[in-house]
Amino acid sequence: MSGGSRDSYCKRASERSRSYYSGDAAARSRAQDQRRRDNEAARARIRRDPPRQHHRPQRDESEVLDQSAVKRRITRPAPGVTSVDVFIIDNTASNRQISMHIKASTGWLTSTLDTMTPKSQMAFLFWSDHEHTERDATMREDIDFAFPNKEGAKTIYSTAKSIRCPTYGNDHPEAFECALKAACEIDFGPDVVEKHLYLISDEVAHGMNSPMTDRGCPRRVNWRDSLASVHKTFDTFEVIGVAARRATAECQRQFIAEDRLKYDFIDLSHLSLKHRQGLVMNTLLFLVARHQGLQSVGFFLQLLHDKWLSDPDPSFGRDTASFAKKRILEFKKYLEGDEREIDKIFEAIFV
Repeated sequence: MSGGSRDSYCKRASERSRSYYSGDAAARSRAQDQRRRDNEAARARIRRDPPRQHHRPQRDESEVLDQSAVKRRITRPAPGVTSVDVFIIDNTASNRQISMHIKASTGWLTSTLDTMTPKSQMAFLFWSDHEHTERDATMREDIDFAFPNKEGAKTIYSTAKSIRCPTYGNDHPEAFECALKAACEIDFGPDVVEKHLYLISDEVAHGMNSPMTDRGCPRRVNWRDSLASVHKTFDTFEVIGVAARRATAECQRQFIAEDRLKYDFIDLSHLSLKHRQGLVMNTLLFLVARHQGLQSVGFFLQLLHDKWLSDPDPSFGRDTASFAKKRILEFKKYLEGDEREIDKIFEAIFV
């Protein structure tokens, strides 16, 4: 459900940020009135224009694709960086479409984070299974730490374009026990004090009692040991499940401690592939915003709501407005805090 350029996303985010965080009550009121008018016009257009099958125009890569910006090995965060986000992305054949969608959505990712967390850096581990090391792709491919600014966006997009995805393989446990272990072995340098880890996958690690055939980890890495290291290394660990099978989704719950399960495991398995694709990057951004506090969550969800409505070619046609409201309300159950404050934040979204 993307369709804009990074520059257009940045412009909208910057405009929304100035009004949302402004200390001038009159300026905030004027911005909210303008936002209400824009959204009313968008809803009218969605009701008026018939839905259609379409192909989005190919993205202009001239300002974001630069082979000299490719950084395919994680090093360490820049000096002075105190907060980092590390994303483990399932890059297997069974998750190919989700993985490709994430790579294609890096403009939306970086433009949003450039507004919310401009001083943080992020790194990616695209991960598959041991068998892929010996055939047409490697088990691990990285994107080095980068800021969400224009230069960082170039590194992330250019490197993501160079990452291969296996063209074969079945839907069975993957080497995430090794991925979690690798994330804990990153050199975070002397300045980082806040670390967040995220996993997006349609599968589980070896040894997690998957209903599918489990070949085991040839390196004899135990997923429970890796998870224990994650809890020692990172401040938070969250999982976005995009499994096609409910049985697999149930197994994925083992990644998260029982007392955090209802907050830190977001299961999208009940949705169609089209809806999972439309939500996976936005779910990731929601989790990043959540670490910044309820105000940042409110800002992001307003931005997301308006992005979906303003899309000149909405992916869900006349259902886009209702889809946007329904899906954004789903995020509410993953928030902790004063219920009245949370209700107030969500009331402000749907204008």
